[in-house]
Amino acid sequence: MSTKNTIQALSDANLASASNITAAEHRAVNDSFIDEFYGVAPIQETQASNVITDVSGDGNFYSVYFSKQGNRVKITGVLINKQTVITSTTSFFEIIDAEYLPNTSSLINSRIYGNNSINHTPIKLSIGVDNVLRISGSSLGVGQNINIDFEYLTQD
Repeated sequence: MSTKNTIQALSDANLASASNITAAEHRAVNDSFIDEFYGVAPIQETQASNVITDVSGDGNFYSVYFSKQGNRVKITGVLINKQTVITSTTSFFEIIDAEYLPNTSSLINSRIYGNNSINHTPIKLSIGVDNVLRISGSSLGVGQNINIDFEYLTQD
């Protein structure tokens, strides 16, 4: 996957004005566009194997999939409470990969909802300017899960 800046830099370098552009240089630029448009297979993240995320200090469990296409990221999966009752200050993970960082202006006043696995009631979640996913204004009992499925825009 690439960011807008990565594609622009590749285009500027490989497709420079008044240069002899080789087929390989042209393909490299085209490949970066194709990768962005069609994306790659969803990436699974857990508290044990994480590249895009970093485990929060609260030690909650999660198994989520990140799918990125252009500047849109879709997250699906489950958040699992294995500890005590989770309140609105409890976090699950922080997004740390630069290509997946949320555009904070797209998150202002956004509402992310998951479904409580026990009674199927909506649970409100939020991603703050600190890039941390946490429960917002709700609680989650021990042994309960939240199924999530939402999208956001990246910084680039």
